[in-house]
Amino acid sequence: MISEGLSMTKISRELYIKKSHVSYYIKKAKDRGYVKEVTRDTFKILEITQAGKNFLAMYQDLSAKSTPICRAENIRFKAPVYKMPSSLVDWQKVEMHNWTQYTSNVDCIKVKFNDGKEPNIEFLADPIDGSDPIKLYCTLLLDCEDAAKYLERTLDMRIGRLEVSDKGEWVVYNPLARTIAKYAGRITIPGIGKINASLPDRIGEFEFFDPRAAAQFLDMPRRLERIEQIVKSLECYKSCENN
Repeated sequence: MISEGLSMTKISRELYIKKSHVSYYIKKAKDRGYVKEVTRDTFKILEITQAGKNFLAMYQDLSAKSTPICRAENIRFKAPVYKMPSSLVDWQKVEMHNWTQYTSNVDCIKVKFNDGKEPNIEFLADPIDGSDPIKLYCTLLLDCEDAAKYLERTLDMRIGRLEVSDKGEWVVYNPLARTIAKYAGRITIPGIGKINASLPDRIGEFEFFDPRAAAQFLDMPRRLERIEQIVKSLECYKSCENN
């Protein structure tokens, strides 16, 4: 991940571990000569050494990525602003019809502050892959809450409770979706989601607007198995009763 240019924050999110753990592993890699710190302008970045590249080459086949199970895209959390920020000098400013929008970034979170009659703030997280939509939701919510707390500290503002937008895409990869999209094209089911097979891999995706719906879809085989067991038990009980 370091060789791909990922920051410590993004690495911790991808691996579902704390930043302190990432820092510990980076120190171990430095001690072994696999990673070094390089100064660029006014900041420092990590680079893979030649020894580190040789190590990665040894495990290239073992570390090949498999197809992820699910993905969270275009996930936004929105909250009211109860106390205005002290200063937005470094933020990009865009004049809208009835309000002014300011944009900035906190780590890997894009932030939009809408200064209108009812000021609010939006947090747009980078897409992430995983195996459980609910865990992805919790990860993104915690990241956005951390960004909100950072803004409250640095800008002396007060932000209300974050609520997830219903315009997000909670994707479940499935080859059945690819087959459906191949013959019927992209399908939108109002209030539920979409069936798609987007580029570049065209794996096939069921895209839900609610993470709970995506989790229920993934749990469907287990639920069907439980129903079959219940039906079988009822049939056995009925047969014994008749005898």
